Amino acid sequence: MNGLVVKLPPLILIVFATSPLVFSQEKPDETLLKKAIQGWKNFASEFSVWQGSVTYRIWSIEKDDEATDFLKNSDSINKPVEWESNRSAKQKHQMLLIENQTTGADERNLYALNKDYCFHILNDTPKKNKWHLKFAGPKTDLGEKMTSPFETSKEIGVLRLIQAPWAFLGTPLFEVVSGPSFKLIKIAQRVDDTGVNIAEIHFSYSTNITLREKKILVEVENAILTALPDHQWAVSAFDGTITLKGESLNKPVSFRSRYKVGYNFDQKNIPEQINQSDFTVPIPIYAIFTKSSPVEDGGSATAINLVKFNNISPPDEDFMLAHYNLPEWKEAPPPRNSLLFTVIVLNAVLILIAIVCFYYSRKVKKN
Repeated sequence: MNGLVVKLPPLILIVFATSPLVFSQEKPDETLLKKAIQGWKNFASEFSVWQGSVTYRIWSIEKDDEATDFLKNSDSINKPVEWESNRSAKQKHQMLLIENQTTGADERNLYALNKDYCFHILNDTPKKNKWHLKFAGPKTDLGEKMTSPFETSKEIGVLRLIQAPWAFLGTPLFEVVSGPSFKLIKIAQRVDDTGVNIAEIHFSYSTNITLREKKILVEVENAILTALPDHQWAVSAFDGTITLKGESLNKPVSFRSRYKVGYNFDQKNIPEQINQSDFTVPIPIYAIFTKSSPVEDGGSATAINLVKFNNISPPDEDFMLAHYNLPEWKEAPPPRNSLLFTVIVLNAVLILIAIVCFYYSRKVKKN
């Protein structure tokens, strides 16, 4: 019996000796995801300053085929269409700016946040380029006295579009995939029709956003994020179903969301403002987004967003009121202590009364 305990068969010894190594091995998909995370961190770091312009259009189609063709066709970026809305956005570190203008309307709204304050200005005569101040105040007023477009824009609007190469729904991808609600299904690597090595990341994800001051739950299902492993895992496409849920919605809203991002890999046609040597990541040139929702007649309504990337480093002046020929905002001095002020005034009055009484008493004595 003792001999049996001491002299275990060699096969059992091998199993016991190697089993910790077997269980500690990292899955191949997890290894790939770690590489992707590093690439997305590089993107977020190098593009801490950017500027992009956005055009927006909505039209109805009988099927989703038109949106598919729009995404597949590389010339879609130059397709002549009558856009219904033009939006632009700029970011420089923690400074943000969003400008909206609807085609056919004379009104332009601009919201900005700089190092010291935030403001909202309006231009109702674009030809004269004359801006009117709607609000200016400390950054603490953002979202309180001044309705903030920035949080919503990061999650569903213009900033989300421009950050597509390294973010998802306004959150950096390296944070998304590290979060508790992210579920990795698999990563499939293959070579596409053009000979490019791609990685298709299949996943599901959920997050909470604030839309018009209402909490909304966003659920992402059947999602495939396509990345380019040979180019710092730059995001080249996305396809998935997004569902919005919340008390402010009559019922859950679902739609198919797709987008693709085009990059400059050969350093041709680079905008003059961009210095390729400053970047280790590929430079995004454009992004096309489509959102298809079912309609009652069995067709679908498709929204197409077209993003063009341009000047990478906007000047600080763009985020200041003086740039728009308006006086700079200065924080008001702290309010004086009303109690102390009252005491001082009362003391002054009492002293004045005492002086008057003193001279009056001397005058009475002389008489």
